[in-house]
Amino acid sequence: MIYSIAQIKATLAEQHSSKTIVCTCGCFEIFHVGHLECLEKAKELGDILIVGINSDKYIEERKNRKPIFNENERCEIIASLRHVDYVFLFDDPTFDNCLTELRPNYFAKGVDRTEVLEQKTAAKLGIEIVHIGEKKRASATDLRKHFLPNKHDTTPQKNCSQPGKRKGQSLGRGFKPSPNTAHIFFENI
Repeated sequence: MIYSIAQIKATLAEQHSSKTIVCTCGCFEIFHVGHLECLEKAKELGDILIVGINSDKYIEERKNRKPIFNENERCEIIASLRHVDYVFLFDDPTFDNCLTELRPNYFAKGVDRTEVLEQKTAAKLGIEIVHIGEKKRASATDLRKHFLPNKHDTTPQKNCSQPGKRKGQSLGRGFKPSPNTAHIFFENI
């Protein structure tokens, strides 16, 4: 379920006031093992894990492309994970306003995020920034480049996997992906 920040804030005050709260955020555009590990490690920091997901508008404006999976699909994927307690969408270029509203104990960032734009806000509010993960294991950007070399193209390339096909086997000239076929091209990575 996708919540609003106001709903999460109210629930935290009513039900979780004595719990350790952890926030993290990201696009989660093409979910991969690195995302999973970060969310698992973030949950280990506290009792409640709240995940902010960048909206389609954010991706289109900041990354100059359409996301492969829309914001509702990305939220559904993240919300289905047992480590995640709350999911919400946000449009802001940084997570500052979300930190100010939610006031978590920890703000978890991937180990590859050496520049934390929210550092001043976190310091002002007493929120500890924790870099999680040992090394970057996967990248949605690299997956996108590999399978969709034209950054504006959301049509999967022909030499990808499909259920019932062997890895590397061509899908053939007549293959026309439906709008929901993108997910099958990332299953054997």
